[in-house]
Amino acid sequence: MRISGLITSLLLSLSLLAAAQQQRYLYYDLSEAVASEVIKGIVKDEQGLVWFATDQGVLSYDGNQTRLYNKGLQSNYTKTFLSTKSGQLIVVNDRGMREIIRTQDSVYFAPLQLDNYTFNEPLEYPKSLYQDQRGNIWVGEVDGVVRINANGFKRFELGPDFQSISYHRTFTFQEDAFGTLWIAPYKGSLLRYLPESDQLQPVNIDLPVSDVTGFAVLRGDYLVIGGKEGVFQIKTDSEQNILETRFFNSVDNISALAVQKNQVYIGTWDEGLYVLPYGTQVPEKVTEVDFVDVVDFFHDERANEIWVVGSENVGLISFSEITSPASIGSFRIEAATFGDNQNLYYSIGQEIRQANLSSALPPTTLTSSKTNYFDQLLADKDKLWVGDSFGSIYFLDITNNQLTKVKDSTGVAIKYIFNDAQSNKWFAGDPEKVIRIESQTNDITFFELQGSIVFAQSASTQTLYCGTNDGLYTFNNNSKSFVRHKATMNFSPTKPLAIEDICFDLQDNMWIATNQGLLLKRSGENRLLRHELPGMPEDEPYKAIVWKDGLVWLASDYGLTAYNGEEAILYTTKNGLPSKILTWRGLKTYTDGVFISTAKGAALIHSEQVKFEKTPVPSLKSIISGNKSLVPNENGQAVIPYKGNLQAEFVTLTYPGLDIRYQSRVIGLDDTWSEPSDNRQVNFLGFSEGEYILEVRARETGLLWSAPVQYAFIVEVPWFRTWWAYLLFATGVAAILILSTRAYNYHLILQKRRFKKIIDERTQEIKRQKNEIIEQKNRIIQQKEELLSKTEAIHKSKQALSDADVNFLHLKEKQLQDQIEYRNKQITTHTLHIIQKNESLRELKTKLETIVKSSQKAPHQEIKKTIKIIDESFRLDKDWEDFKLYFEQIYTGFYTKLKVNCPALTTQELRHCALIRLNLSLQECATILGISPDSVKVSRSRIRKKLNLEKGQGLTDFILSI
Repeated sequence: MRISGLITSLLLSLSLLAAAQQQRYLYYDLSEAVASEVIKGIVKDEQGLVWFATDQGVLSYDGNQTRLYNKGLQSNYTKTFLSTKSGQLIVVNDRGMREIIRTQDSVYFAPLQLDNYTFNEPLEYPKSLYQDQRGNIWVGEVDGVVRINANGFKRFELGPDFQSISYHRTFTFQEDAFGTLWIAPYKGSLLRYLPESDQLQPVNIDLPVSDVTGFAVLRGDYLVIGGKEGVFQIKTDSEQNILETRFFNSVDNISALAVQKNQVYIGTWDEGLYVLPYGTQVPEKVTEVDFVDVVDFFHDERANEIWVVGSENVGLISFSEITSPASIGSFRIEAATFGDNQNLYYSIGQEIRQANLSSALPPTTLTSSKTNYFDQLLADKDKLWVGDSFGSIYFLDITNNQLTKVKDSTGVAIKYIFNDAQSNKWFAGDPEKVIRIESQTNDITFFELQGSIVFAQSASTQTLYCGTNDGLYTFNNNSKSFVRHKATMNFSPTKPLAIEDICFDLQDNMWIATNQGLLLKRSGENRLLRHELPGMPEDEPYKAIVWKDGLVWLASDYGLTAYNGEEAILYTTKNGLPSKILTWRGLKTYTDGVFISTAKGAALIHSEQVKFEKTPVPSLKSIISGNKSLVPNENGQAVIPYKGNLQAEFVTLTYPGLDIRYQSRVIGLDDTWSEPSDNRQVNFLGFSEGEYILEVRARETGLLWSAPVQYAFIVEVPWFRTWWAYLLFATGVAAILILSTRAYNYHLILQKRRFKKIIDERTQEIKRQKNEIIEQKNRIIQQKEELLSKTEAIHKSKQALSDADVNFLHLKEKQLQDQIEYRNKQITTHTLHIIQKNESLRELKTKLETIVKSSQKAPHQEIKKTIKIIDESFRLDKDWEDFKLYFEQIYTGFYTKLKVNCPALTTQELRHCALIRLNLSLQECATILGISPDSVKVSRSRIRKKLNLEKGQGLTDFILSI
C-alpha cells in the first residue's frame, strides 16, 4: 500500500508539473493544399517539401502551390511515405513501391535503389512503411510483412489471422530505446522481431484493443498502441520484458498516434484530435482542429511541428518556446512580482492573486476591491507593496492578507515601485515628485522631479537612476535631490527622450528602453549609445526591458524581442505570445527565465529554450530568361544573352509561411540587399557581359535571416564584340573603301564631263551677255548725259528756291522783330501810363492832404473818402492784368519759374519782380507800385530772403537770369 501510494503521489506530482506550464502551440488550417483528393498519408522530405498520398497519385505542396504526380506509378492509389535516413523518399501504392526522384524542374518515379540492389517487386496492398536503426525498410502488406535492404528482400507471411481489412493500416512498426522492433498489426497479436533468428515472434500479452491503427513510443520505453477501444500503454526494458501496462478508454476509435516532447497526440476516426501529456490520465481535446477524422500524422522534429491530416483536411500544429501558466488563465495581467520561493503575485485589476508556477493548483485571491484598481506590485519579504490607479500606496501583509494604506490618493496612478539596496521603496508616476518610503520607519519623503517613470540602481556604484519622460536623472545623496544625468549620445533625438524602462546586466552595463530605441550605457562610461536591433527600426519605441542569462528582452508594439548583442528574434502571436498587447513594463525575470504579462494572460519563456535559428534556405522554383527556362549548357553554366533579363521565382519551405520576408541581390550588379518584401519573384533587366551570382534569403517571424540560396550565371559577350564580328566589320570596311574609291573615280569622270559641258555653255552665255553689256553701256552713257542735263536744271531750280527761302526767313525775322518792338512799346506805353496815372493821383492826394491840414472847415470826411479811393486805385488789378498779359508775351513763363523757385512770394512781390525784370529804377518801381522808395527797399530785402539768395548775389542779376 505504501509503494502504491508513493507511485500514485509521484504520478500526481508529474501530472501537476506537466499541467502547470502548458506548452503553447499554434494551429493552422492548410486544407487549401488539397482540392478534392482523398488523403491517406503525409510526409515532409529533407528539403521541406510536403507530400500527400491520395487516390489520384501523390501531391507536392511548397506552402503556396500544389502539384499532382502519378505518371510512373503502378497504381494511382497511394497509401503512405517513408523518408529514409539517406534522404530517399519512398511511396507505396496498391501494386508496389516507388522512389520519388525530384530535380529542380521535374518529378518522376523510379524503382527503389539500395546500393547495388534494385527493388522492383510487386507488393500486395501495402499500407505501412518504416525504417529501423539498421537501415532495413519494413513494409506492411495485407497479411504479411516485407523487409528490404541492400542484400535483397524477405517476405514474412503471417496468414489470415493477421489479414487487414483497413483502407489505411495493415502493420505499424516502432523501435524502443533498446533497439527492439515491435510490430502492431491491424488484426492479431503484438509482434517483435528477433534479429538473431530473423523471425517475427508474437508477444504473450492480451491486447485490450483491436483494429490497431496507431503505434508510438513514449520516452523510449513506453509502447503506446491505439485501436478501436482506446489507448493501451506498455512499459518495456532492454530484455524485452513487459514491466507494466495501462489502458485508457476515455477516447476510442483511435486512428493515429504521434509523440512530441512527452505528449501523445491521439487522432480518432470520428472525434478529432486529443493530446495526452505524460503522467496525466485524461486526454484533452484539441478544439482548434475542426475536422473529426484524423487519418495520419507527421512529426517533424527539426521544425518542432506536427502535421495532422484528415481525409479531406490538412492542419499544422507548430510548437513555441513560450509556455503558459495553466493556473493563471487568460485574464489581463496588470502587474506581477515574484516573492520568496518564486511565488508569483499578480494583479488582474481589482484583484491581487498568488500563484505557484510549478503547480497547476488554482491561484489564491489575496485581496479584491470593487472600487479600486491595483496598478503596481512589489513583493518584499512578508509584505506586498501596492500602488493603485489613483495614486494611493498600500502594503499587504501576506501572512494575514491585511491591506494597510500608507499614503492617500494624489489622483495620479502609481506607475512603478522600486526597492533600492537599503530596502527603501520608491514610487514613480506623480507628475511633480517622486515618493520614498523608509524601510525601517515607513516615513514618507517627497523629492521634486517632473514626470518620473521608472527606477533602477547600479550594483557596483549604488547610484540610483530615475527615468522620466524628459531624460535620465540620478539621486544625489548629499543634496537629497535628483539631478539630470549629463551624458553624450551617438544620435540626435528627434523629440524629448522618454525613458520607459531600465535594467542592468552582470557587467553593470545599463540597458535603457526609450521612445526612440534601445540605448546602452556601458559601466564606467558616460555615453548613451543607440543599438539598432537587426530587423527592427532603430528608433522603435520600447515599453519594457529586462536582462536574463545573457539576453536582453524588449517589449514593443511589434511583440517581444530577444537580443543577444548580435542577433534578435521576434515573438508575436504568430509564434507563441497569447496576445499582441504586452502590458507596459510587463516583463519580469524569475529563476528559469522571463515572465511576460499580456492582455490575455501570462507567458513564460525559459532562457535555455531560446534558439537563434536561421530560416530555412529558400528554394529556387524557376529561373527564366527571355520567356524560357534557363538551362545550364554542356559546361554546366547558365548563360543569358547580352542585355537580357533574369526572372526568378523562389519559395521557403517553412510552414505555414504566413509571414516570410525576402531579400535579393545580384553580386556583380549591386551587392546591397533589396528592401524586405513578401514578393516571391524578382526580375532584373539589361545585364552587361560578365559573371553574376543571384542571391535570395528569407526571414520568418521568430527566426533569423537564412543563408542565401545562390544561382551563378554568365552574360555572354554581345555578338558585335566577338572575333568574327570584328572580322566581318573589317571585311565590310575594306569592301566599302574599295567600292567607295571606284565610285569616287567614276564620279570624278562624270563630274569632269559635266563640268566641260557646263563650261562650254557658260562661255557661250558669257559672250552673249558681253554683247548685251556693251549695248547696255552705250544706253547708260546716253542716259547719263540726259541725267546730267536734268540735274543741272534741278540745281538751278533749287538755287532759286533757296534764295526765296532766305528772303522769306529775313522777312519773317523782321516781322517777329517788329512784333517784339511793338510789344515792348506796348509795355513801355502801358508802364508810362501807369506811372503818369499814379503820379497824377499822387499829386492829387498830396494836394488833398494839404487842404485837409490847412482848412479846418472843409468836409474832411469827403476828402478822406476821396484819398481812400485814390489809394485803392493804386492797387487796382485791371491795369496789372493788362501789364501781366503783355509781359508774359515777351517773357514767357517768368511768373511760373519764379513761383517754382519761391512759392511764398505774394502778388505784390511778383509785380515788383516783374518791374525789376524790366530794369526800372527804384523811384520808377515806387511810383508804379504806389509805395515810397523806402518801402521798395524793404520789399527788395524781403524778396531776397524768400529766394534764399546767397550773400553777394544781386537780386537784379538773379531776376534777369530767369
